[in-house]
Amino acid sequence: MPFLFAKMTQAQALNDSLYVRELTRIMVENYTNAQYSQAPIYNGKVYRPDLKLDGDGHTLFYDSRYTTGTVIYNGLTYNNIMLLYDLVLDQLVLLNLDKAGGIMIPSDHIDEFSLHNHTFINLKPGKTQVAGIDPGYYDLLYSGTKDLLVKRTKKITETIGQHKVVRTVSQRDKYYLLKDTTYIPVKSKNDFLKQLSETRQQNQLFIKQQRLNFRKEKENSMVELLKFHDSLNR
Repeated sequence: MPFLFAKMTQAQALNDSLYVRELTRIMVENYTNAQYSQAPIYNGKVYRPDLKLDGDGHTLFYDSRYTTGTVIYNGLTYNNIMLLYDLVLDQLVLLNLDKAGGIMIPSDHIDEFSLHNHTFINLKPGKTQVAGIDPGYYDLLYSGTKDLLVKRTKKITETIGQHKVVRTVSQRDKYYLLKDTTYIPVKSKNDFLKQLSETRQQNQLFIKQQRLNFRKEKENSMVELLKFHDSLNR
């Protein structure tokens, strides 16, 4: 009997400990939500996703599910918040505290955000000090002596099918290389190499040695070549 009583006492203590731990977690979560609910980042319009698409396409960057990310909003950093990036609307979406829907964060207050291991910078209207590029969010692929940006967009196309209108989504990526104070559009491998002409011979040898494939792995090839280019100019 003493042994059984001791076991029961231990089990009760364990249950009490788990209860206290869960209660503490809930209290901390409620406190955090209360703090965040007062944050200006939650002041935005309701996000209404376009769900009437055929096939498995979606309007979002990388994944259609909310994912943990970081936003710099009016100079303040918000970590570990749930985000989506809609490439059709060019809008960053924040999961509401009640988790019932999303809020479109006003873009004029966003400096940059990180999502899916990508960093997006916001080139704001009237505040961009360089030429050759439109305002909006740009994926910063590389930052060095020359910055490499990509503008990612999606477009919904409607075609008349046999029994209904078929709505599909396609993605387009436009690349820009910052040279001096101008963003140069990069549409091909030759366009890209032309902007690195000061290390032309070394670049060609590096491409061959590393077997860089600009058709199948365009972004990785450009980033690796920029790293090499910068290493020669240190």
